[in-house]
Amino acid sequence: DTTPIKPSAAGSCAAGGLCKVGDTGPAGGKVFYVADKPQTWGQYLEVSPQTLDPRFDTMWCDKPPTNVIPNDSGTFVHADAISRVYSSACTKGALRLAEDLVVNGFDNWYLPSLAQVKQLYANRATIQIEGQWLYTTDMGTLDGKPAPIAFYFVDGQTKPMNYLAGFGVRAVRSFGPKP
Repeated sequence: DTTPIKPSAAGSCAAGGLCKVGDTGPAGGKVFYVADKPQTWGQYLEVSPQTLDPRFDTMWCDKPPTNVIPNDSGTFVHADAISRVYSSACTKGALRLAEDLVVNGFDNWYLPSLAQVKQLYANRATIQIEGQWLYTTDMGTLDGKPAPIAFYFVDGQTKPMNYLAGFGVRAVRSFGPKP
């Protein structure tokens, strides 16, 4: 019999199987990072299916950042925890939108770190992310005060921005096996 065998739905990324960059994840977003092996945070990163504010004018938070948490150095270990800490002071803004997001029953979304946004940028053609400024949870300094770092998808530029400036919001979530 030469009829091709169709993979079962259980083997798909969305159903909990192996994932690759560009696959649709369990929550309906696109997988943009795959670790070589399971990490403490999981193995895969998925970006929300859409920009959370299509007008691209959401502030980072309605309160200025007061305590600065060390930036995620690219390991992705603490990105979700950093987002939760910063968002706890917010009643509105990018941090709140990401933390409060529920898509297809998944509520573990958060505002990504700069390292994670750089991974989004590296895979922007595969996952079809549009050019815009996006906030991150990483901090820099602006006029001598802590300021969230934003990333520009048109050219890869990063810079600290006023926490009240309006930009786009894309949430991310980690999933998959852990060691």
